[in-house]
Amino acid sequence: MVLKTPAIDGVTRDMLALAQEQVEQTIQALGEASRRLSECPGGAATDIRKDLRLLSGALQIAVSEKKRIENCIKEHEGIGNGYAIDLEAARVEIRHRLACLRAAGDG
Repeated sequence: MVLKTPAIDGVTRDMLALAQEQVEQTIQALGEASRRLSECPGGAATDIRKDLRLLSGALQIAVSEKKRIENCIKEHEGIGNGYAIDLEAARVEIRHRLACLRAAGDG
């Protein structure tokens, strides 16, 4: 079977790559901020817990956006369910094999 590599315009590819990079940087920054807050001494524990909850929510949103961008990239690359198959090339191959089987059956 032939894998399909559909053409995706450069602007779309660049925008998706930039969005993916920015989301990954955001995830790293939120994770680092969360680590620093959790290491703070207990003086303002209530405020720290509140900030950690906000950071956790922001991190969940960023991870969700990352998955959405990855799915969009896969869709633009023609990948569905983890595979990109060129159905037209598969049809041609099947027709060829059937013709060979028919020819062999006639002999």
